Amino acid sequence: MESPKTCLNTLYVLFQERKKFYTHPASYNTQMIISTPMEVYMPEKFQEMGPKIWNFVPRPDDIWIITYPKCGTTLTQELMWQIANGVNIESEESQKNIFLRVPFIEFTALQTSEMPVPAMESDDPMSHMALMMNDTVAWTDKLKSPRIIKTHLPLSMLPPNLCEVS
Repeated sequence: MESPKTCLNTLYVLFQERKKFYTHPASYNTQMIISTPMEVYMPEKFQEMGPKIWNFVPRPDDIWIITYPKCGTTLTQELMWQIANGVNIESEESQKNIFLRVPFIEFTALQTSEMPVPAMESDDPMSHMALMMNDTVAWTDKLKSPRIIKTHLPLSMLPPNLCEVS
């Protein structure tokens, strides 16, 4: 397995053509990087988020949903979470937003602006969403087992021991 530096070494790419179309300051489409190797286009924020994902410690009972975007991943998240948690759709936990229960581990790298950081002890659902969105890797790490984790990253950009955990 290659080192994190090799996998996450990036070449900064300015997309001058894209800048003509993506003019809103919140667009990450003008500040993209391309990973080497693999040549995966990622938002620039992935430079700081990538090592956190690479160094994430998988647990033996983790369930990873690794898919292409727009292929039914959200439905799969809900189905897998329900199966792993006894299909109690009336429970308080089941009523929480799916992204709090089954985090999208690289989501923080996709954010175009900083989320407000609420008090940790807040019971407000929007506070929980803001906490999760500020650092999806830390949020995922703190979940109780079994954790169900969503990603659209290629397997080679995930923790190197992911398939070896037993």
